[in-house]
Amino acid sequence: MSLIFEKFPHGEAFPVLLDEQGCPDLWVNMYLAVEMRSNCKFHTLRNTARNLGHLRVFERISGKDFAKIFAEANFLEPSDVKDLRDHCWLKWRAHKEFVAARNKTDRLADPFAPVGPAVPPRVEAPHAAARMGDMQRFLVFVAETVLRRRLHEPPIRASIDRMKKMLEAARPAVGRGARHGDPFMQAPEPKVFLRAIELADPANPANPWRSIARKRNSLMFKILIATGMRLGELLCLRTDSKHLDLSSEHPEIRIRKVRLSGEPVDPRQIPPGQKTTERTLLITPALASEIDDYLLTNRRDAIPARKHNFLFVNHRRGAGWGAPVSYSGWETLIGVLQRADAELYEEVKAHGFRHTFAYLFNKRIDQHNAAARAAPEKGQMIIDNKNREKVLMDVMGWTSPESAEPYLQRYLKEVVDHVRLEQMEELSKYMYVPGCEVTE
Repeated sequence: MSLIFEKFPHGEAFPVLLDEQGCPDLWVNMYLAVEMRSNCKFHTLRNTARNLGHLRVFERISGKDFAKIFAEANFLEPSDVKDLRDHCWLKWRAHKEFVAARNKTDRLADPFAPVGPAVPPRVEAPHAAARMGDMQRFLVFVAETVLRRRLHEPPIRASIDRMKKMLEAARPAVGRGARHGDPFMQAPEPKVFLRAIELADPANPANPWRSIARKRNSLMFKILIATGMRLGELLCLRTDSKHLDLSSEHPEIRIRKVRLSGEPVDPRQIPPGQKTTERTLLITPALASEIDDYLLTNRRDAIPARKHNFLFVNHRRGAGWGAPVSYSGWETLIGVLQRADAELYEEVKAHGFRHTFAYLFNKRIDQHNAAARAAPEKGQMIIDNKNREKVLMDVMGWTSPESAEPYLQRYLKEVVDHVRLEQMEELSKYMYVPGCEVTE
């Protein structure tokens, strides 16, 4: 199984799943085109295609062909659902290495040889749940399509509904805690990202990048942490006035959704995703001046970049010179950063800049509220928790308060931990620990 990406003339990218012979998988690609393409983004289609590729692996190793099974009016039994659920937990590439390592001839000859981990490598619960959900919807689609002329028969309809319920019941549970978890596990400490900006300064002698890319990388980091935008939104920024207003008294960056009609075609094979709403973000005149300087000097020097208006481009001469920065380009520059300081930047991801922005945003609101309470004569408004959440939603581009919760947790947990430590210190004087008496 392999996955390729086709680009339509109007700029739309579409994932195509290929079988072992290199031919497009009929059912999977039909499902993506008919059921999902009209209301799903590219990245959702890509992830679904990967999950259904995992289903095809299950069919191959189990010797089953679900389309043929459904055509004979047969359906999944509880044992099939159990096997499919177990397969959804497998980390497939690592699993193949795991099986190969346990089947080595020298290990079979020596029963006391170390066999490594006893449990096959598994994916996280949200990953397994996503796989099972995609497979359930796909299998129901295949069954209803194959038996479309017999869906009016009560036994057929009841059997499909029974199969659907069994698959839904077998889906791994992903609760609230599993989704959000410890906020300090979602991204490293804010000081890590502030240090990244310091290291990315073009004048810093420890800067690990080539001189031609230093200005661009520094600017990308600064925009991410100053605005809280997503990496996909950063990579979709353009140089025209619809996206940038750098000369006004209050400079702005405008996040605009990509529209396939009336927009220049994005040359990147995998287009950056934009999940959040359109919005306007204020930036400082100093940051606006840096963006303008990059446009007039560094970007202008990349001559092929004149064919498009994406803001950030590749500056290294070669096949991709002047092309818009892609996800793989971002991973490459982060890789250089990790090699420069592997311990500090081991967990750095683009989304961590967004968490850092939210953390600093909440600290700044608390500072504002403290100043407003200390000097009521100035008439400054105190921002309550409800307005705090609303403002953060507007800046980050969310439509649901649930989206803001993980980004508020880090600062809230820090405040709560501080209060708990104060409480413990207060109570410690009442605690008696034998053998720890203070002697003079």
